[in-house]
Amino acid sequence: MAPEIPEELGEDAAGATAQTFLEMWVQFSPSNFDPKQAWFDSWDSWATADFRRDMRISADSMWSWTWNQSVKTCCVEFPTPVEVNVDGDKAVAKVTLTRWVLPLFATAADIEANVTEPEEKTYIVTLEGGSGQFLVSDVREAGRDDALPEVN
Repeated sequence: MAPEIPEELGEDAAGATAQTFLEMWVQFSPSNFDPKQAWFDSWDSWATADFRRDMRISADSMWSWTWNQSVKTCCVEFPTPVEVNVDGDKAVAKVTLTRWVLPLFATAADIEANVTEPEEKTYIVTLEGGSGQFLVSDVREAGRDDALPEVN
């Protein structure tokens, strides 16, 4: 689970914001009443207007595999500390997480019988300070061994 976000802009706030955002952004269930809106609502308060717009355009292609395979993603954990570079009101964070990809309508017994390892993902998250908090302006998948980039 993501840590609480400190009120002061800095490394801790950037890292916690990136983790809080990703915790919601990487989870999706096509079985929700309005799955795309539920997904947007879960993370949009931690993102810039431009990023939210881009995700509205990309959502179908980003999550179509969950519909096609009848699966959902859930249960995010952070196995390693977040890495952060901050320069004033801009920051970049490297976050490694695990999440489960589970059958959409599986029972608890089905899941226990077919337990696999969680999926591991690493992301580079770009953040901008605004209104006293960091907001996510870009996310890209990275390799776990990729270096944390400098703030641009």
